[in-house]
Amino acid sequence: MGAWVGGESIALNITAAVVTFVCAGLIFRLGWKLSEARVWRFNSFADVNKADWSARINSTIHAGLVCTLVTICLLTMSFDPVTLVPLGSTVLLEITFSISIGYFLFDLSVILWWMLPMWTVFVAHHVVALTPYVITQFFYTCHQGQYVLLLFLLVEASTMPLNAMAFLEDLGRRRTPEHRIAHGAMYSLWFVFRILLPLYLLLLIWTKIAQNISTEEACLVPSMVCAHIIAVFCIGVFFFLLTPEVYCRIKYGDKDDPNVDTTSVGAASSAPGAMELGGGDGRRGSTGGAYHDLDSDGSAAVMPL
Repeated sequence: MGAWVGGESIALNITAAVVTFVCAGLIFRLGWKLSEARVWRFNSFADVNKADWSARINSTIHAGLVCTLVTICLLTMSFDPVTLVPLGSTVLLEITFSISIGYFLFDLSVILWWMLPMWTVFVAHHVVALTPYVITQFFYTCHQGQYVLLLFLLVEASTMPLNAMAFLEDLGRRRTPEHRIAHGAMYSLWFVFRILLPLYLLLLIWTKIAQNISTEEACLVPSMVCAHIIAVFCIGVFFFLLTPEVYCRIKYGDKDDPNVDTTSVGAASSAPGAMELGGGDGRRGSTGGAYHDLDSDGSAAVMPL
């Protein structure tokens, strides 16, 4: 149920990844330039924060595109109920994988070039997230694992409200109804797509894939290991970072609990790809180490964190 990647298949996979990488670069620069012209507060950011903001634009577009493509794949493709092997053409599925590879490689380059906050953690995450997709797209395709890899990309669903939160925080609008809505959506979607979904996929791995693995399917082993690492990471962030933040917000309203470091919450929960199988990007919850918010009269206030 596996095969070495070659010929037209690898040419298509490489082309889709390269085109995505280039498009991500163009969007990054365009987002930076448009933000300079249209977002007045953007020009007060340090360059590393401008890079972070621009990367989140890419992240949001990638999340929406990939979730749409995964949905189309699930609606138009069929999979063997016992082995999970795709039945019929896998072209759209492979294009979807290559798009994510191209995006995450560009995001990884941004992290390394700008040394974004917690960059070592995010580099490790990106490497773990990319490994199974790179193997199946460019080296040896394990058809039995493609269904799980496809569904894992749905973790990106929580990236969009996550980035919305980060954008609002950067604009000094954390204490607003819009931020509360985005926060609630992010927390709910995280629970569904980064807790329940990974647990379901781990169940599939152990009941369907691990039971039928053979020496020819050794390419499944790295994917299985990476799946467990990503699942543990997402679950840990939910219970030890996101849930305490939600508790404090309920308890204290829009006033921050002085005993909770919300910068670490924002950084970990919004990391580029940190919360994706490969990505979501809000990377930090503040600009330049201080939290900007609006006073009741609408003027900007700066509170040290």
